[in-house]
Amino acid sequence: MSALSSSNVLARGTRAAPGVRRGVAAALVLALEAVAAAAAVTRPLPALALAIAAAGVVVALLRPGLVGAAGLVALALVPVYSAPKVGPIDAHPAVLAFWLCAFGAGVTLIARRERIGVSAIDMAVGLFLLSTLFSVYDGGPTRTDWISFTFPWLGSYLGMRLLLAHERRPDWLPRMFVFSALLVVPFALYEWLTGDNVFFRFVVNGAAGELWATSQDRLGTARVEASFGHAIALGMFVASAFVFSIALAAHEQRRRVRWAWLVCGLVLLAVLAITVSRTGWVTAGVGVVLLALGPADRRGRRWLTGFIAVAIACTALLAVAVPRESVGPTQLLSGSGTSTELQNSDNWRLALLERAVTSDRLGLFGNRGVDLTTGLSAGDHSIDNAYLAIANDWGVSGMAMLALVALTLALAVWQSRLAGICGSVAVVAFANFTALLFVAFITQQAFYIWALAGAAAAIAARLRVQSR
Repeated sequence: MSALSSSNVLARGTRAAPGVRRGVAAALVLALEAVAAAAAVTRPLPALALAIAAAGVVVALLRPGLVGAAGLVALALVPVYSAPKVGPIDAHPAVLAFWLCAFGAGVTLIARRERIGVSAIDMAVGLFLLSTLFSVYDGGPTRTDWISFTFPWLGSYLGMRLLLAHERRPDWLPRMFVFSALLVVPFALYEWLTGDNVFFRFVVNGAAGELWATSQDRLGTARVEASFGHAIALGMFVASAFVFSIALAAHEQRRRVRWAWLVCGLVLLAVLAITVSRTGWVTAGVGVVLLALGPADRRGRRWLTGFIAVAIACTALLAVAVPRESVGPTQLLSGSGTSTELQNSDNWRLALLERAVTSDRLGLFGNRGVDLTTGLSAGDHSIDNAYLAIANDWGVSGMAMLALVALTLALAVWQSRLAGICGSVAVVAFANFTALLFVAFITQQAFYIWALAGAAAAIAARLRVQSR
């Protein structure tokens, strides 16, 4: 292991400034409570919301890690269609928690007079944000569209970016991510066994409910989505948690704890299988391979290499044993075989890519008034590629900046290869950005992908400071 070990990557000055934080918290609470008391007489619901906000501000200032953990749990258990819409903003509790987390951790860092540092990921994300603003001022999307698009991803990014600059435990995020994913497992298994998704009973946002509170199937098999509104979003989420569990096992010295993480990983892998999501398998595959090549130590690397070899051997045996006309691993992972459904899905993605490359519909800051999918098919299809979707909505500049974010994450994977468990954060973030080649930003998936990018940026900034 290098001097930049997992035990000291996040171990900078730990002195807090409780007096400053408590003073700020008290002032904000008094102001919010005064407004709430004044509004309670005529408008009780807004008054209640302000009181809850006051409590959230206090907790965020005193325990930002607790608010961050609550955000991850809310991300796992609250569907996007169960969150109310406030003006142009979908007020998902996970996003609100991440914004509060960013505020609380930011005030704490300022009170400690700590240098937050800037990483290449931060600069790429800043350029992406600017490119979307240029699209608005160029006459593309409206300001309302920009607020609706930016509020969730920027809050998720800043929340984990500032929290991981504040949080001292290097394995905090991997552990919390796995824990949040395990909370979804009982609901996913219940849906798989009974065909009943309990989250469909809690539709608050009607428009989002029409889009996401619907059942799916593939190859005659029901696809499990649980609270995520789409099987791909759930698949990528549990795949990310699976990679984290493998990373935790590879860096664990205690034998029993290591086997506990492995069992968690196998459970999450089983949930990934019942989502019937090829994109989830891409996330898991890229993540595990990068772990074996990078952040694992010598013992962990040997173990992961063996794990990959066994997984490839099992897949090969199943591909031979299972008939091609059935729902086998060959169809689910590669899309080949006799499935017209999977072939049509692949053909649609290729047609979109061809049109994006050969047509002049995409402008520097928008789609020149013609959607990329117009006239391509009689059916109602989405753009199943986040990079093309960004280009369609925000222009080629937005797509280029999003690709730049992915490249800086790849750089962070290399730079953190000797950082122990901390290196797994950049690995999982990059694996998700790779999977975005096959799916757009959808439901809570967008929240946790940007949260992972923010966490990777925080760790990269600290590694940069320590290497000086």
